[in-house]
Amino acid sequence: MSFILDSKLAAQADKTPPISSPCAAVGVITQAWEETSQAGAVGLKLNFKRNDGAEARHITIWHTAKNGQRIEAGINKINALLYCLKVREAKKISGKIKKWNHDTKKDEDASAPVYPDFCNKKIGLCLGVEFYNDKQKMVLDCAFDSESKKTASELINQTDARIVDAYIAKYAKQSEKKSESVEKSEIDFDDDIPF
Repeated sequence: MSFILDSKLAAQADKTPPISSPCAAVGVITQAWEETSQAGAVGLKLNFKRNDGAEARHITIWHTAKNGQRIEAGINKINALLYCLKVREAKKISGKIKKWNHDTKKDEDASAPVYPDFCNKKIGLCLGVEFYNDKQKMVLDCAFDSESKKTASELINQTDARIVDAYIAKYAKQSEKKSESVEKSEIDFDDDIPF
């Protein structure tokens, strides 16, 4: 077999894979925009880039139900983000985002209401995993100050940083359980195969 150089493939060899497992990470929000679901709920969507270049895209914080009522858990998370980013107000403006087009299978420019005040400031995020329609997606468990590792409640109440460590321990246990289930389901290969 011979190999023929393909520069496009070579350029992809050292790309950092996306964030796909639970983690506590420090980085920046690269995009923040508002999106309405097909059912009518409104959410804040975030793209996050960890310091090592790995990304988690389309993290959604649902804040308004289709009937117009506030979703308290989402509003609380957004306020925690604002506090940890040291931002008093995030104003919505018209702008452009890079959005995945399922038909063309690539990112394309799209118009959207955007929140630039969330972007390009150092922040820590604890990201969990949820499954929706057999697809894995990253979710925001909590935000934290990137230097002190304190969440908004720990900063406000002037308590020790413990919540992020608790999430890290939780993620480690989930990872252990996942690897145990993989070990139990491994295929017993036939020893007669000569390789």
